[in-house]
Amino acid sequence: AQNQELTEELESEQSARARSEKQRAELELRIQELTQRLHAAGGQSSSQAELTKRQEAECQRLRRELEECRLCQEKLVAELQRKQLSAVGDLEEQIERLQYIRQNLEKEKKAMKTNLDVMTSSIDQLSRAKVRELSELRVRIV
Repeated sequence: AQNQELTEELESEQSARARSEKQRAELELRIQELTQRLHAAGGQSSSQAELTKRQEAECQRLRRELEECRLCQEKLVAELQRKQLSAVGDLEEQIERLQYIRQNLEKEKKAMKTNLDVMTSSIDQLSRAKVRELSELRVRIV
């Protein structure tokens, strides 16, 4: 169950990473477009200079958003790795406990089989002794 949960979280993180990378690529493309516009508008009128300032501000905002997305993604990856390591450790402990229990059960099974063999042997001996006694009794009676 933990493994499935971690797998689902990993898939979720991978899809989030893919979306983030797509957004990043789109933002980088947008930044390039705005930068090109900025260079093209270099020697234009004051209204165009104002537009250029707004575009520069937009570029800065997009860069900040991109950096925030990257940081969030890194935090998510680190958290998922921590959870996975914890889950793997828990599963390893469970495996060790189960192996220990299995060994003990096998020892008990072997001891019970030995006891069963001893009891079967004793029953066989008692049955043979009883048959002998009955035979001897019949011989005495006859």
